[in-house]
Amino acid sequence: MIDRELLDTRKILGKEFFEGLLVKFERDSVPMLEQLKELNKAHKLSELSDAAHRIKGIAANVGAKSLAELCYKIQLGAEAGESSNLTAWIDQLPSQLTEAMTELKEYMKTF
Repeated sequence: MIDRELLDTRKILGKEFFEGLLVKFERDSVPMLEQLKELNKAHKLSELSDAAHRIKGIAANVGAKSLAELCYKIQLGAEAGESSNLTAWIDQLPSQLTEAMTELKEYMKTF
């Protein structure tokens, strides 16, 4: 799910600028999600929390609400040392990213 209300406020940036942000977001997200998997496997929870926080912020800024919320769960889980759900949540990230990008690209048609 995307945050259409937030995205409506981003229209002031202009279509080309926002499209550039989305391209960068999509390009950079894949390796960042891979990093989360690696940090989780290595049980580096502090670093995992920091990485999830970064992705959460980027996702929130481009309106990828569900992805940001999932990253927040990962961040909090890692901070609390609750590793039981982390793998399942991290495994959901690629599909959340795909869904967000599909919705964001569709939304871009309204710019």
